[in-house]
Amino acid sequence: MKVLILFLLFTMSAYAEDFGPRVETLKNHLDRVGFIVVTDDLSNAKQEKLDQLAERLKQDVTDEETFNQLYLEMDKVREWLLTHATDQPKLSEGSFEENDHAWVLSNPNLKAIWSKSDFSVRFETEKATWDLIPCGTSDLEIDGKKHSLLDAREKKVEEFRTGYSVGLLATLSDFPDAEGLKIFLSLHLIGSEAEFEAVASEEEAKITSLYWPKAVRFDTQSPDDFSVIPFMQGALIPANWEK
Repeated sequence: MKVLILFLLFTMSAYAEDFGPRVETLKNHLDRVGFIVVTDDLSNAKQEKLDQLAERLKQDVTDEETFNQLYLEMDKVREWLLTHATDQPKLSEGSFEENDHAWVLSNPNLKAIWSKSDFSVRFETEKATWDLIPCGTSDLEIDGKKHSLLDAREKKVEEFRTGYSVGLLATLSDFPDAEGLKIFLSLHLIGSEAEFEAVASEEEAKITSLYWPKAVRFDTQSPDDFSVIPFMQGALIPANWEK
């Protein structure tokens, strides 16, 4: 009986030590949430809440219930800080529209026009325009055979927003000789940048290669238009370069 009691005491002591790293994690989190800026009239209340929680985290934690209580207190302080923060989270500005010819994304810095007929994409700003070439006959290779993304007999395009971007998601399916294949293409506008993503859901048909997004078209013949090649030290190629 004595051996059993000693064993239980040792187990409880070892278990209590496991809370040390977990409490340290809460302390590190407290340091980080302290950087959340609140309005001037609540700065004193903020400091008081942080100081009180810091004192609570100094106590010895020997059981799960005590640790969970500290975690909940930390969560309440974090929620209070976020609620009264001067920099409130908000959805990115922008819109998604559809007309007879295209799907259109726009935000204050950039506009993207995705053609329904050939999947070409045009980007517009106040000062410049960029065109991506249309999809062709060899956008993707499936089991050794070349296909166009336009070969999909079912095409569904819808708005796809994240917290930081406005975008669209194109779902392409029912490809000839590619049973069960679905391709998901997305375009997001993030400030003055455009982000493309491609994901495939494959069953029997396997994609060997996918050439998308397409290349930028430079046929203006203007010496003021350049292609930037980010290779080694980089290169600027003018649109009117004969080669």
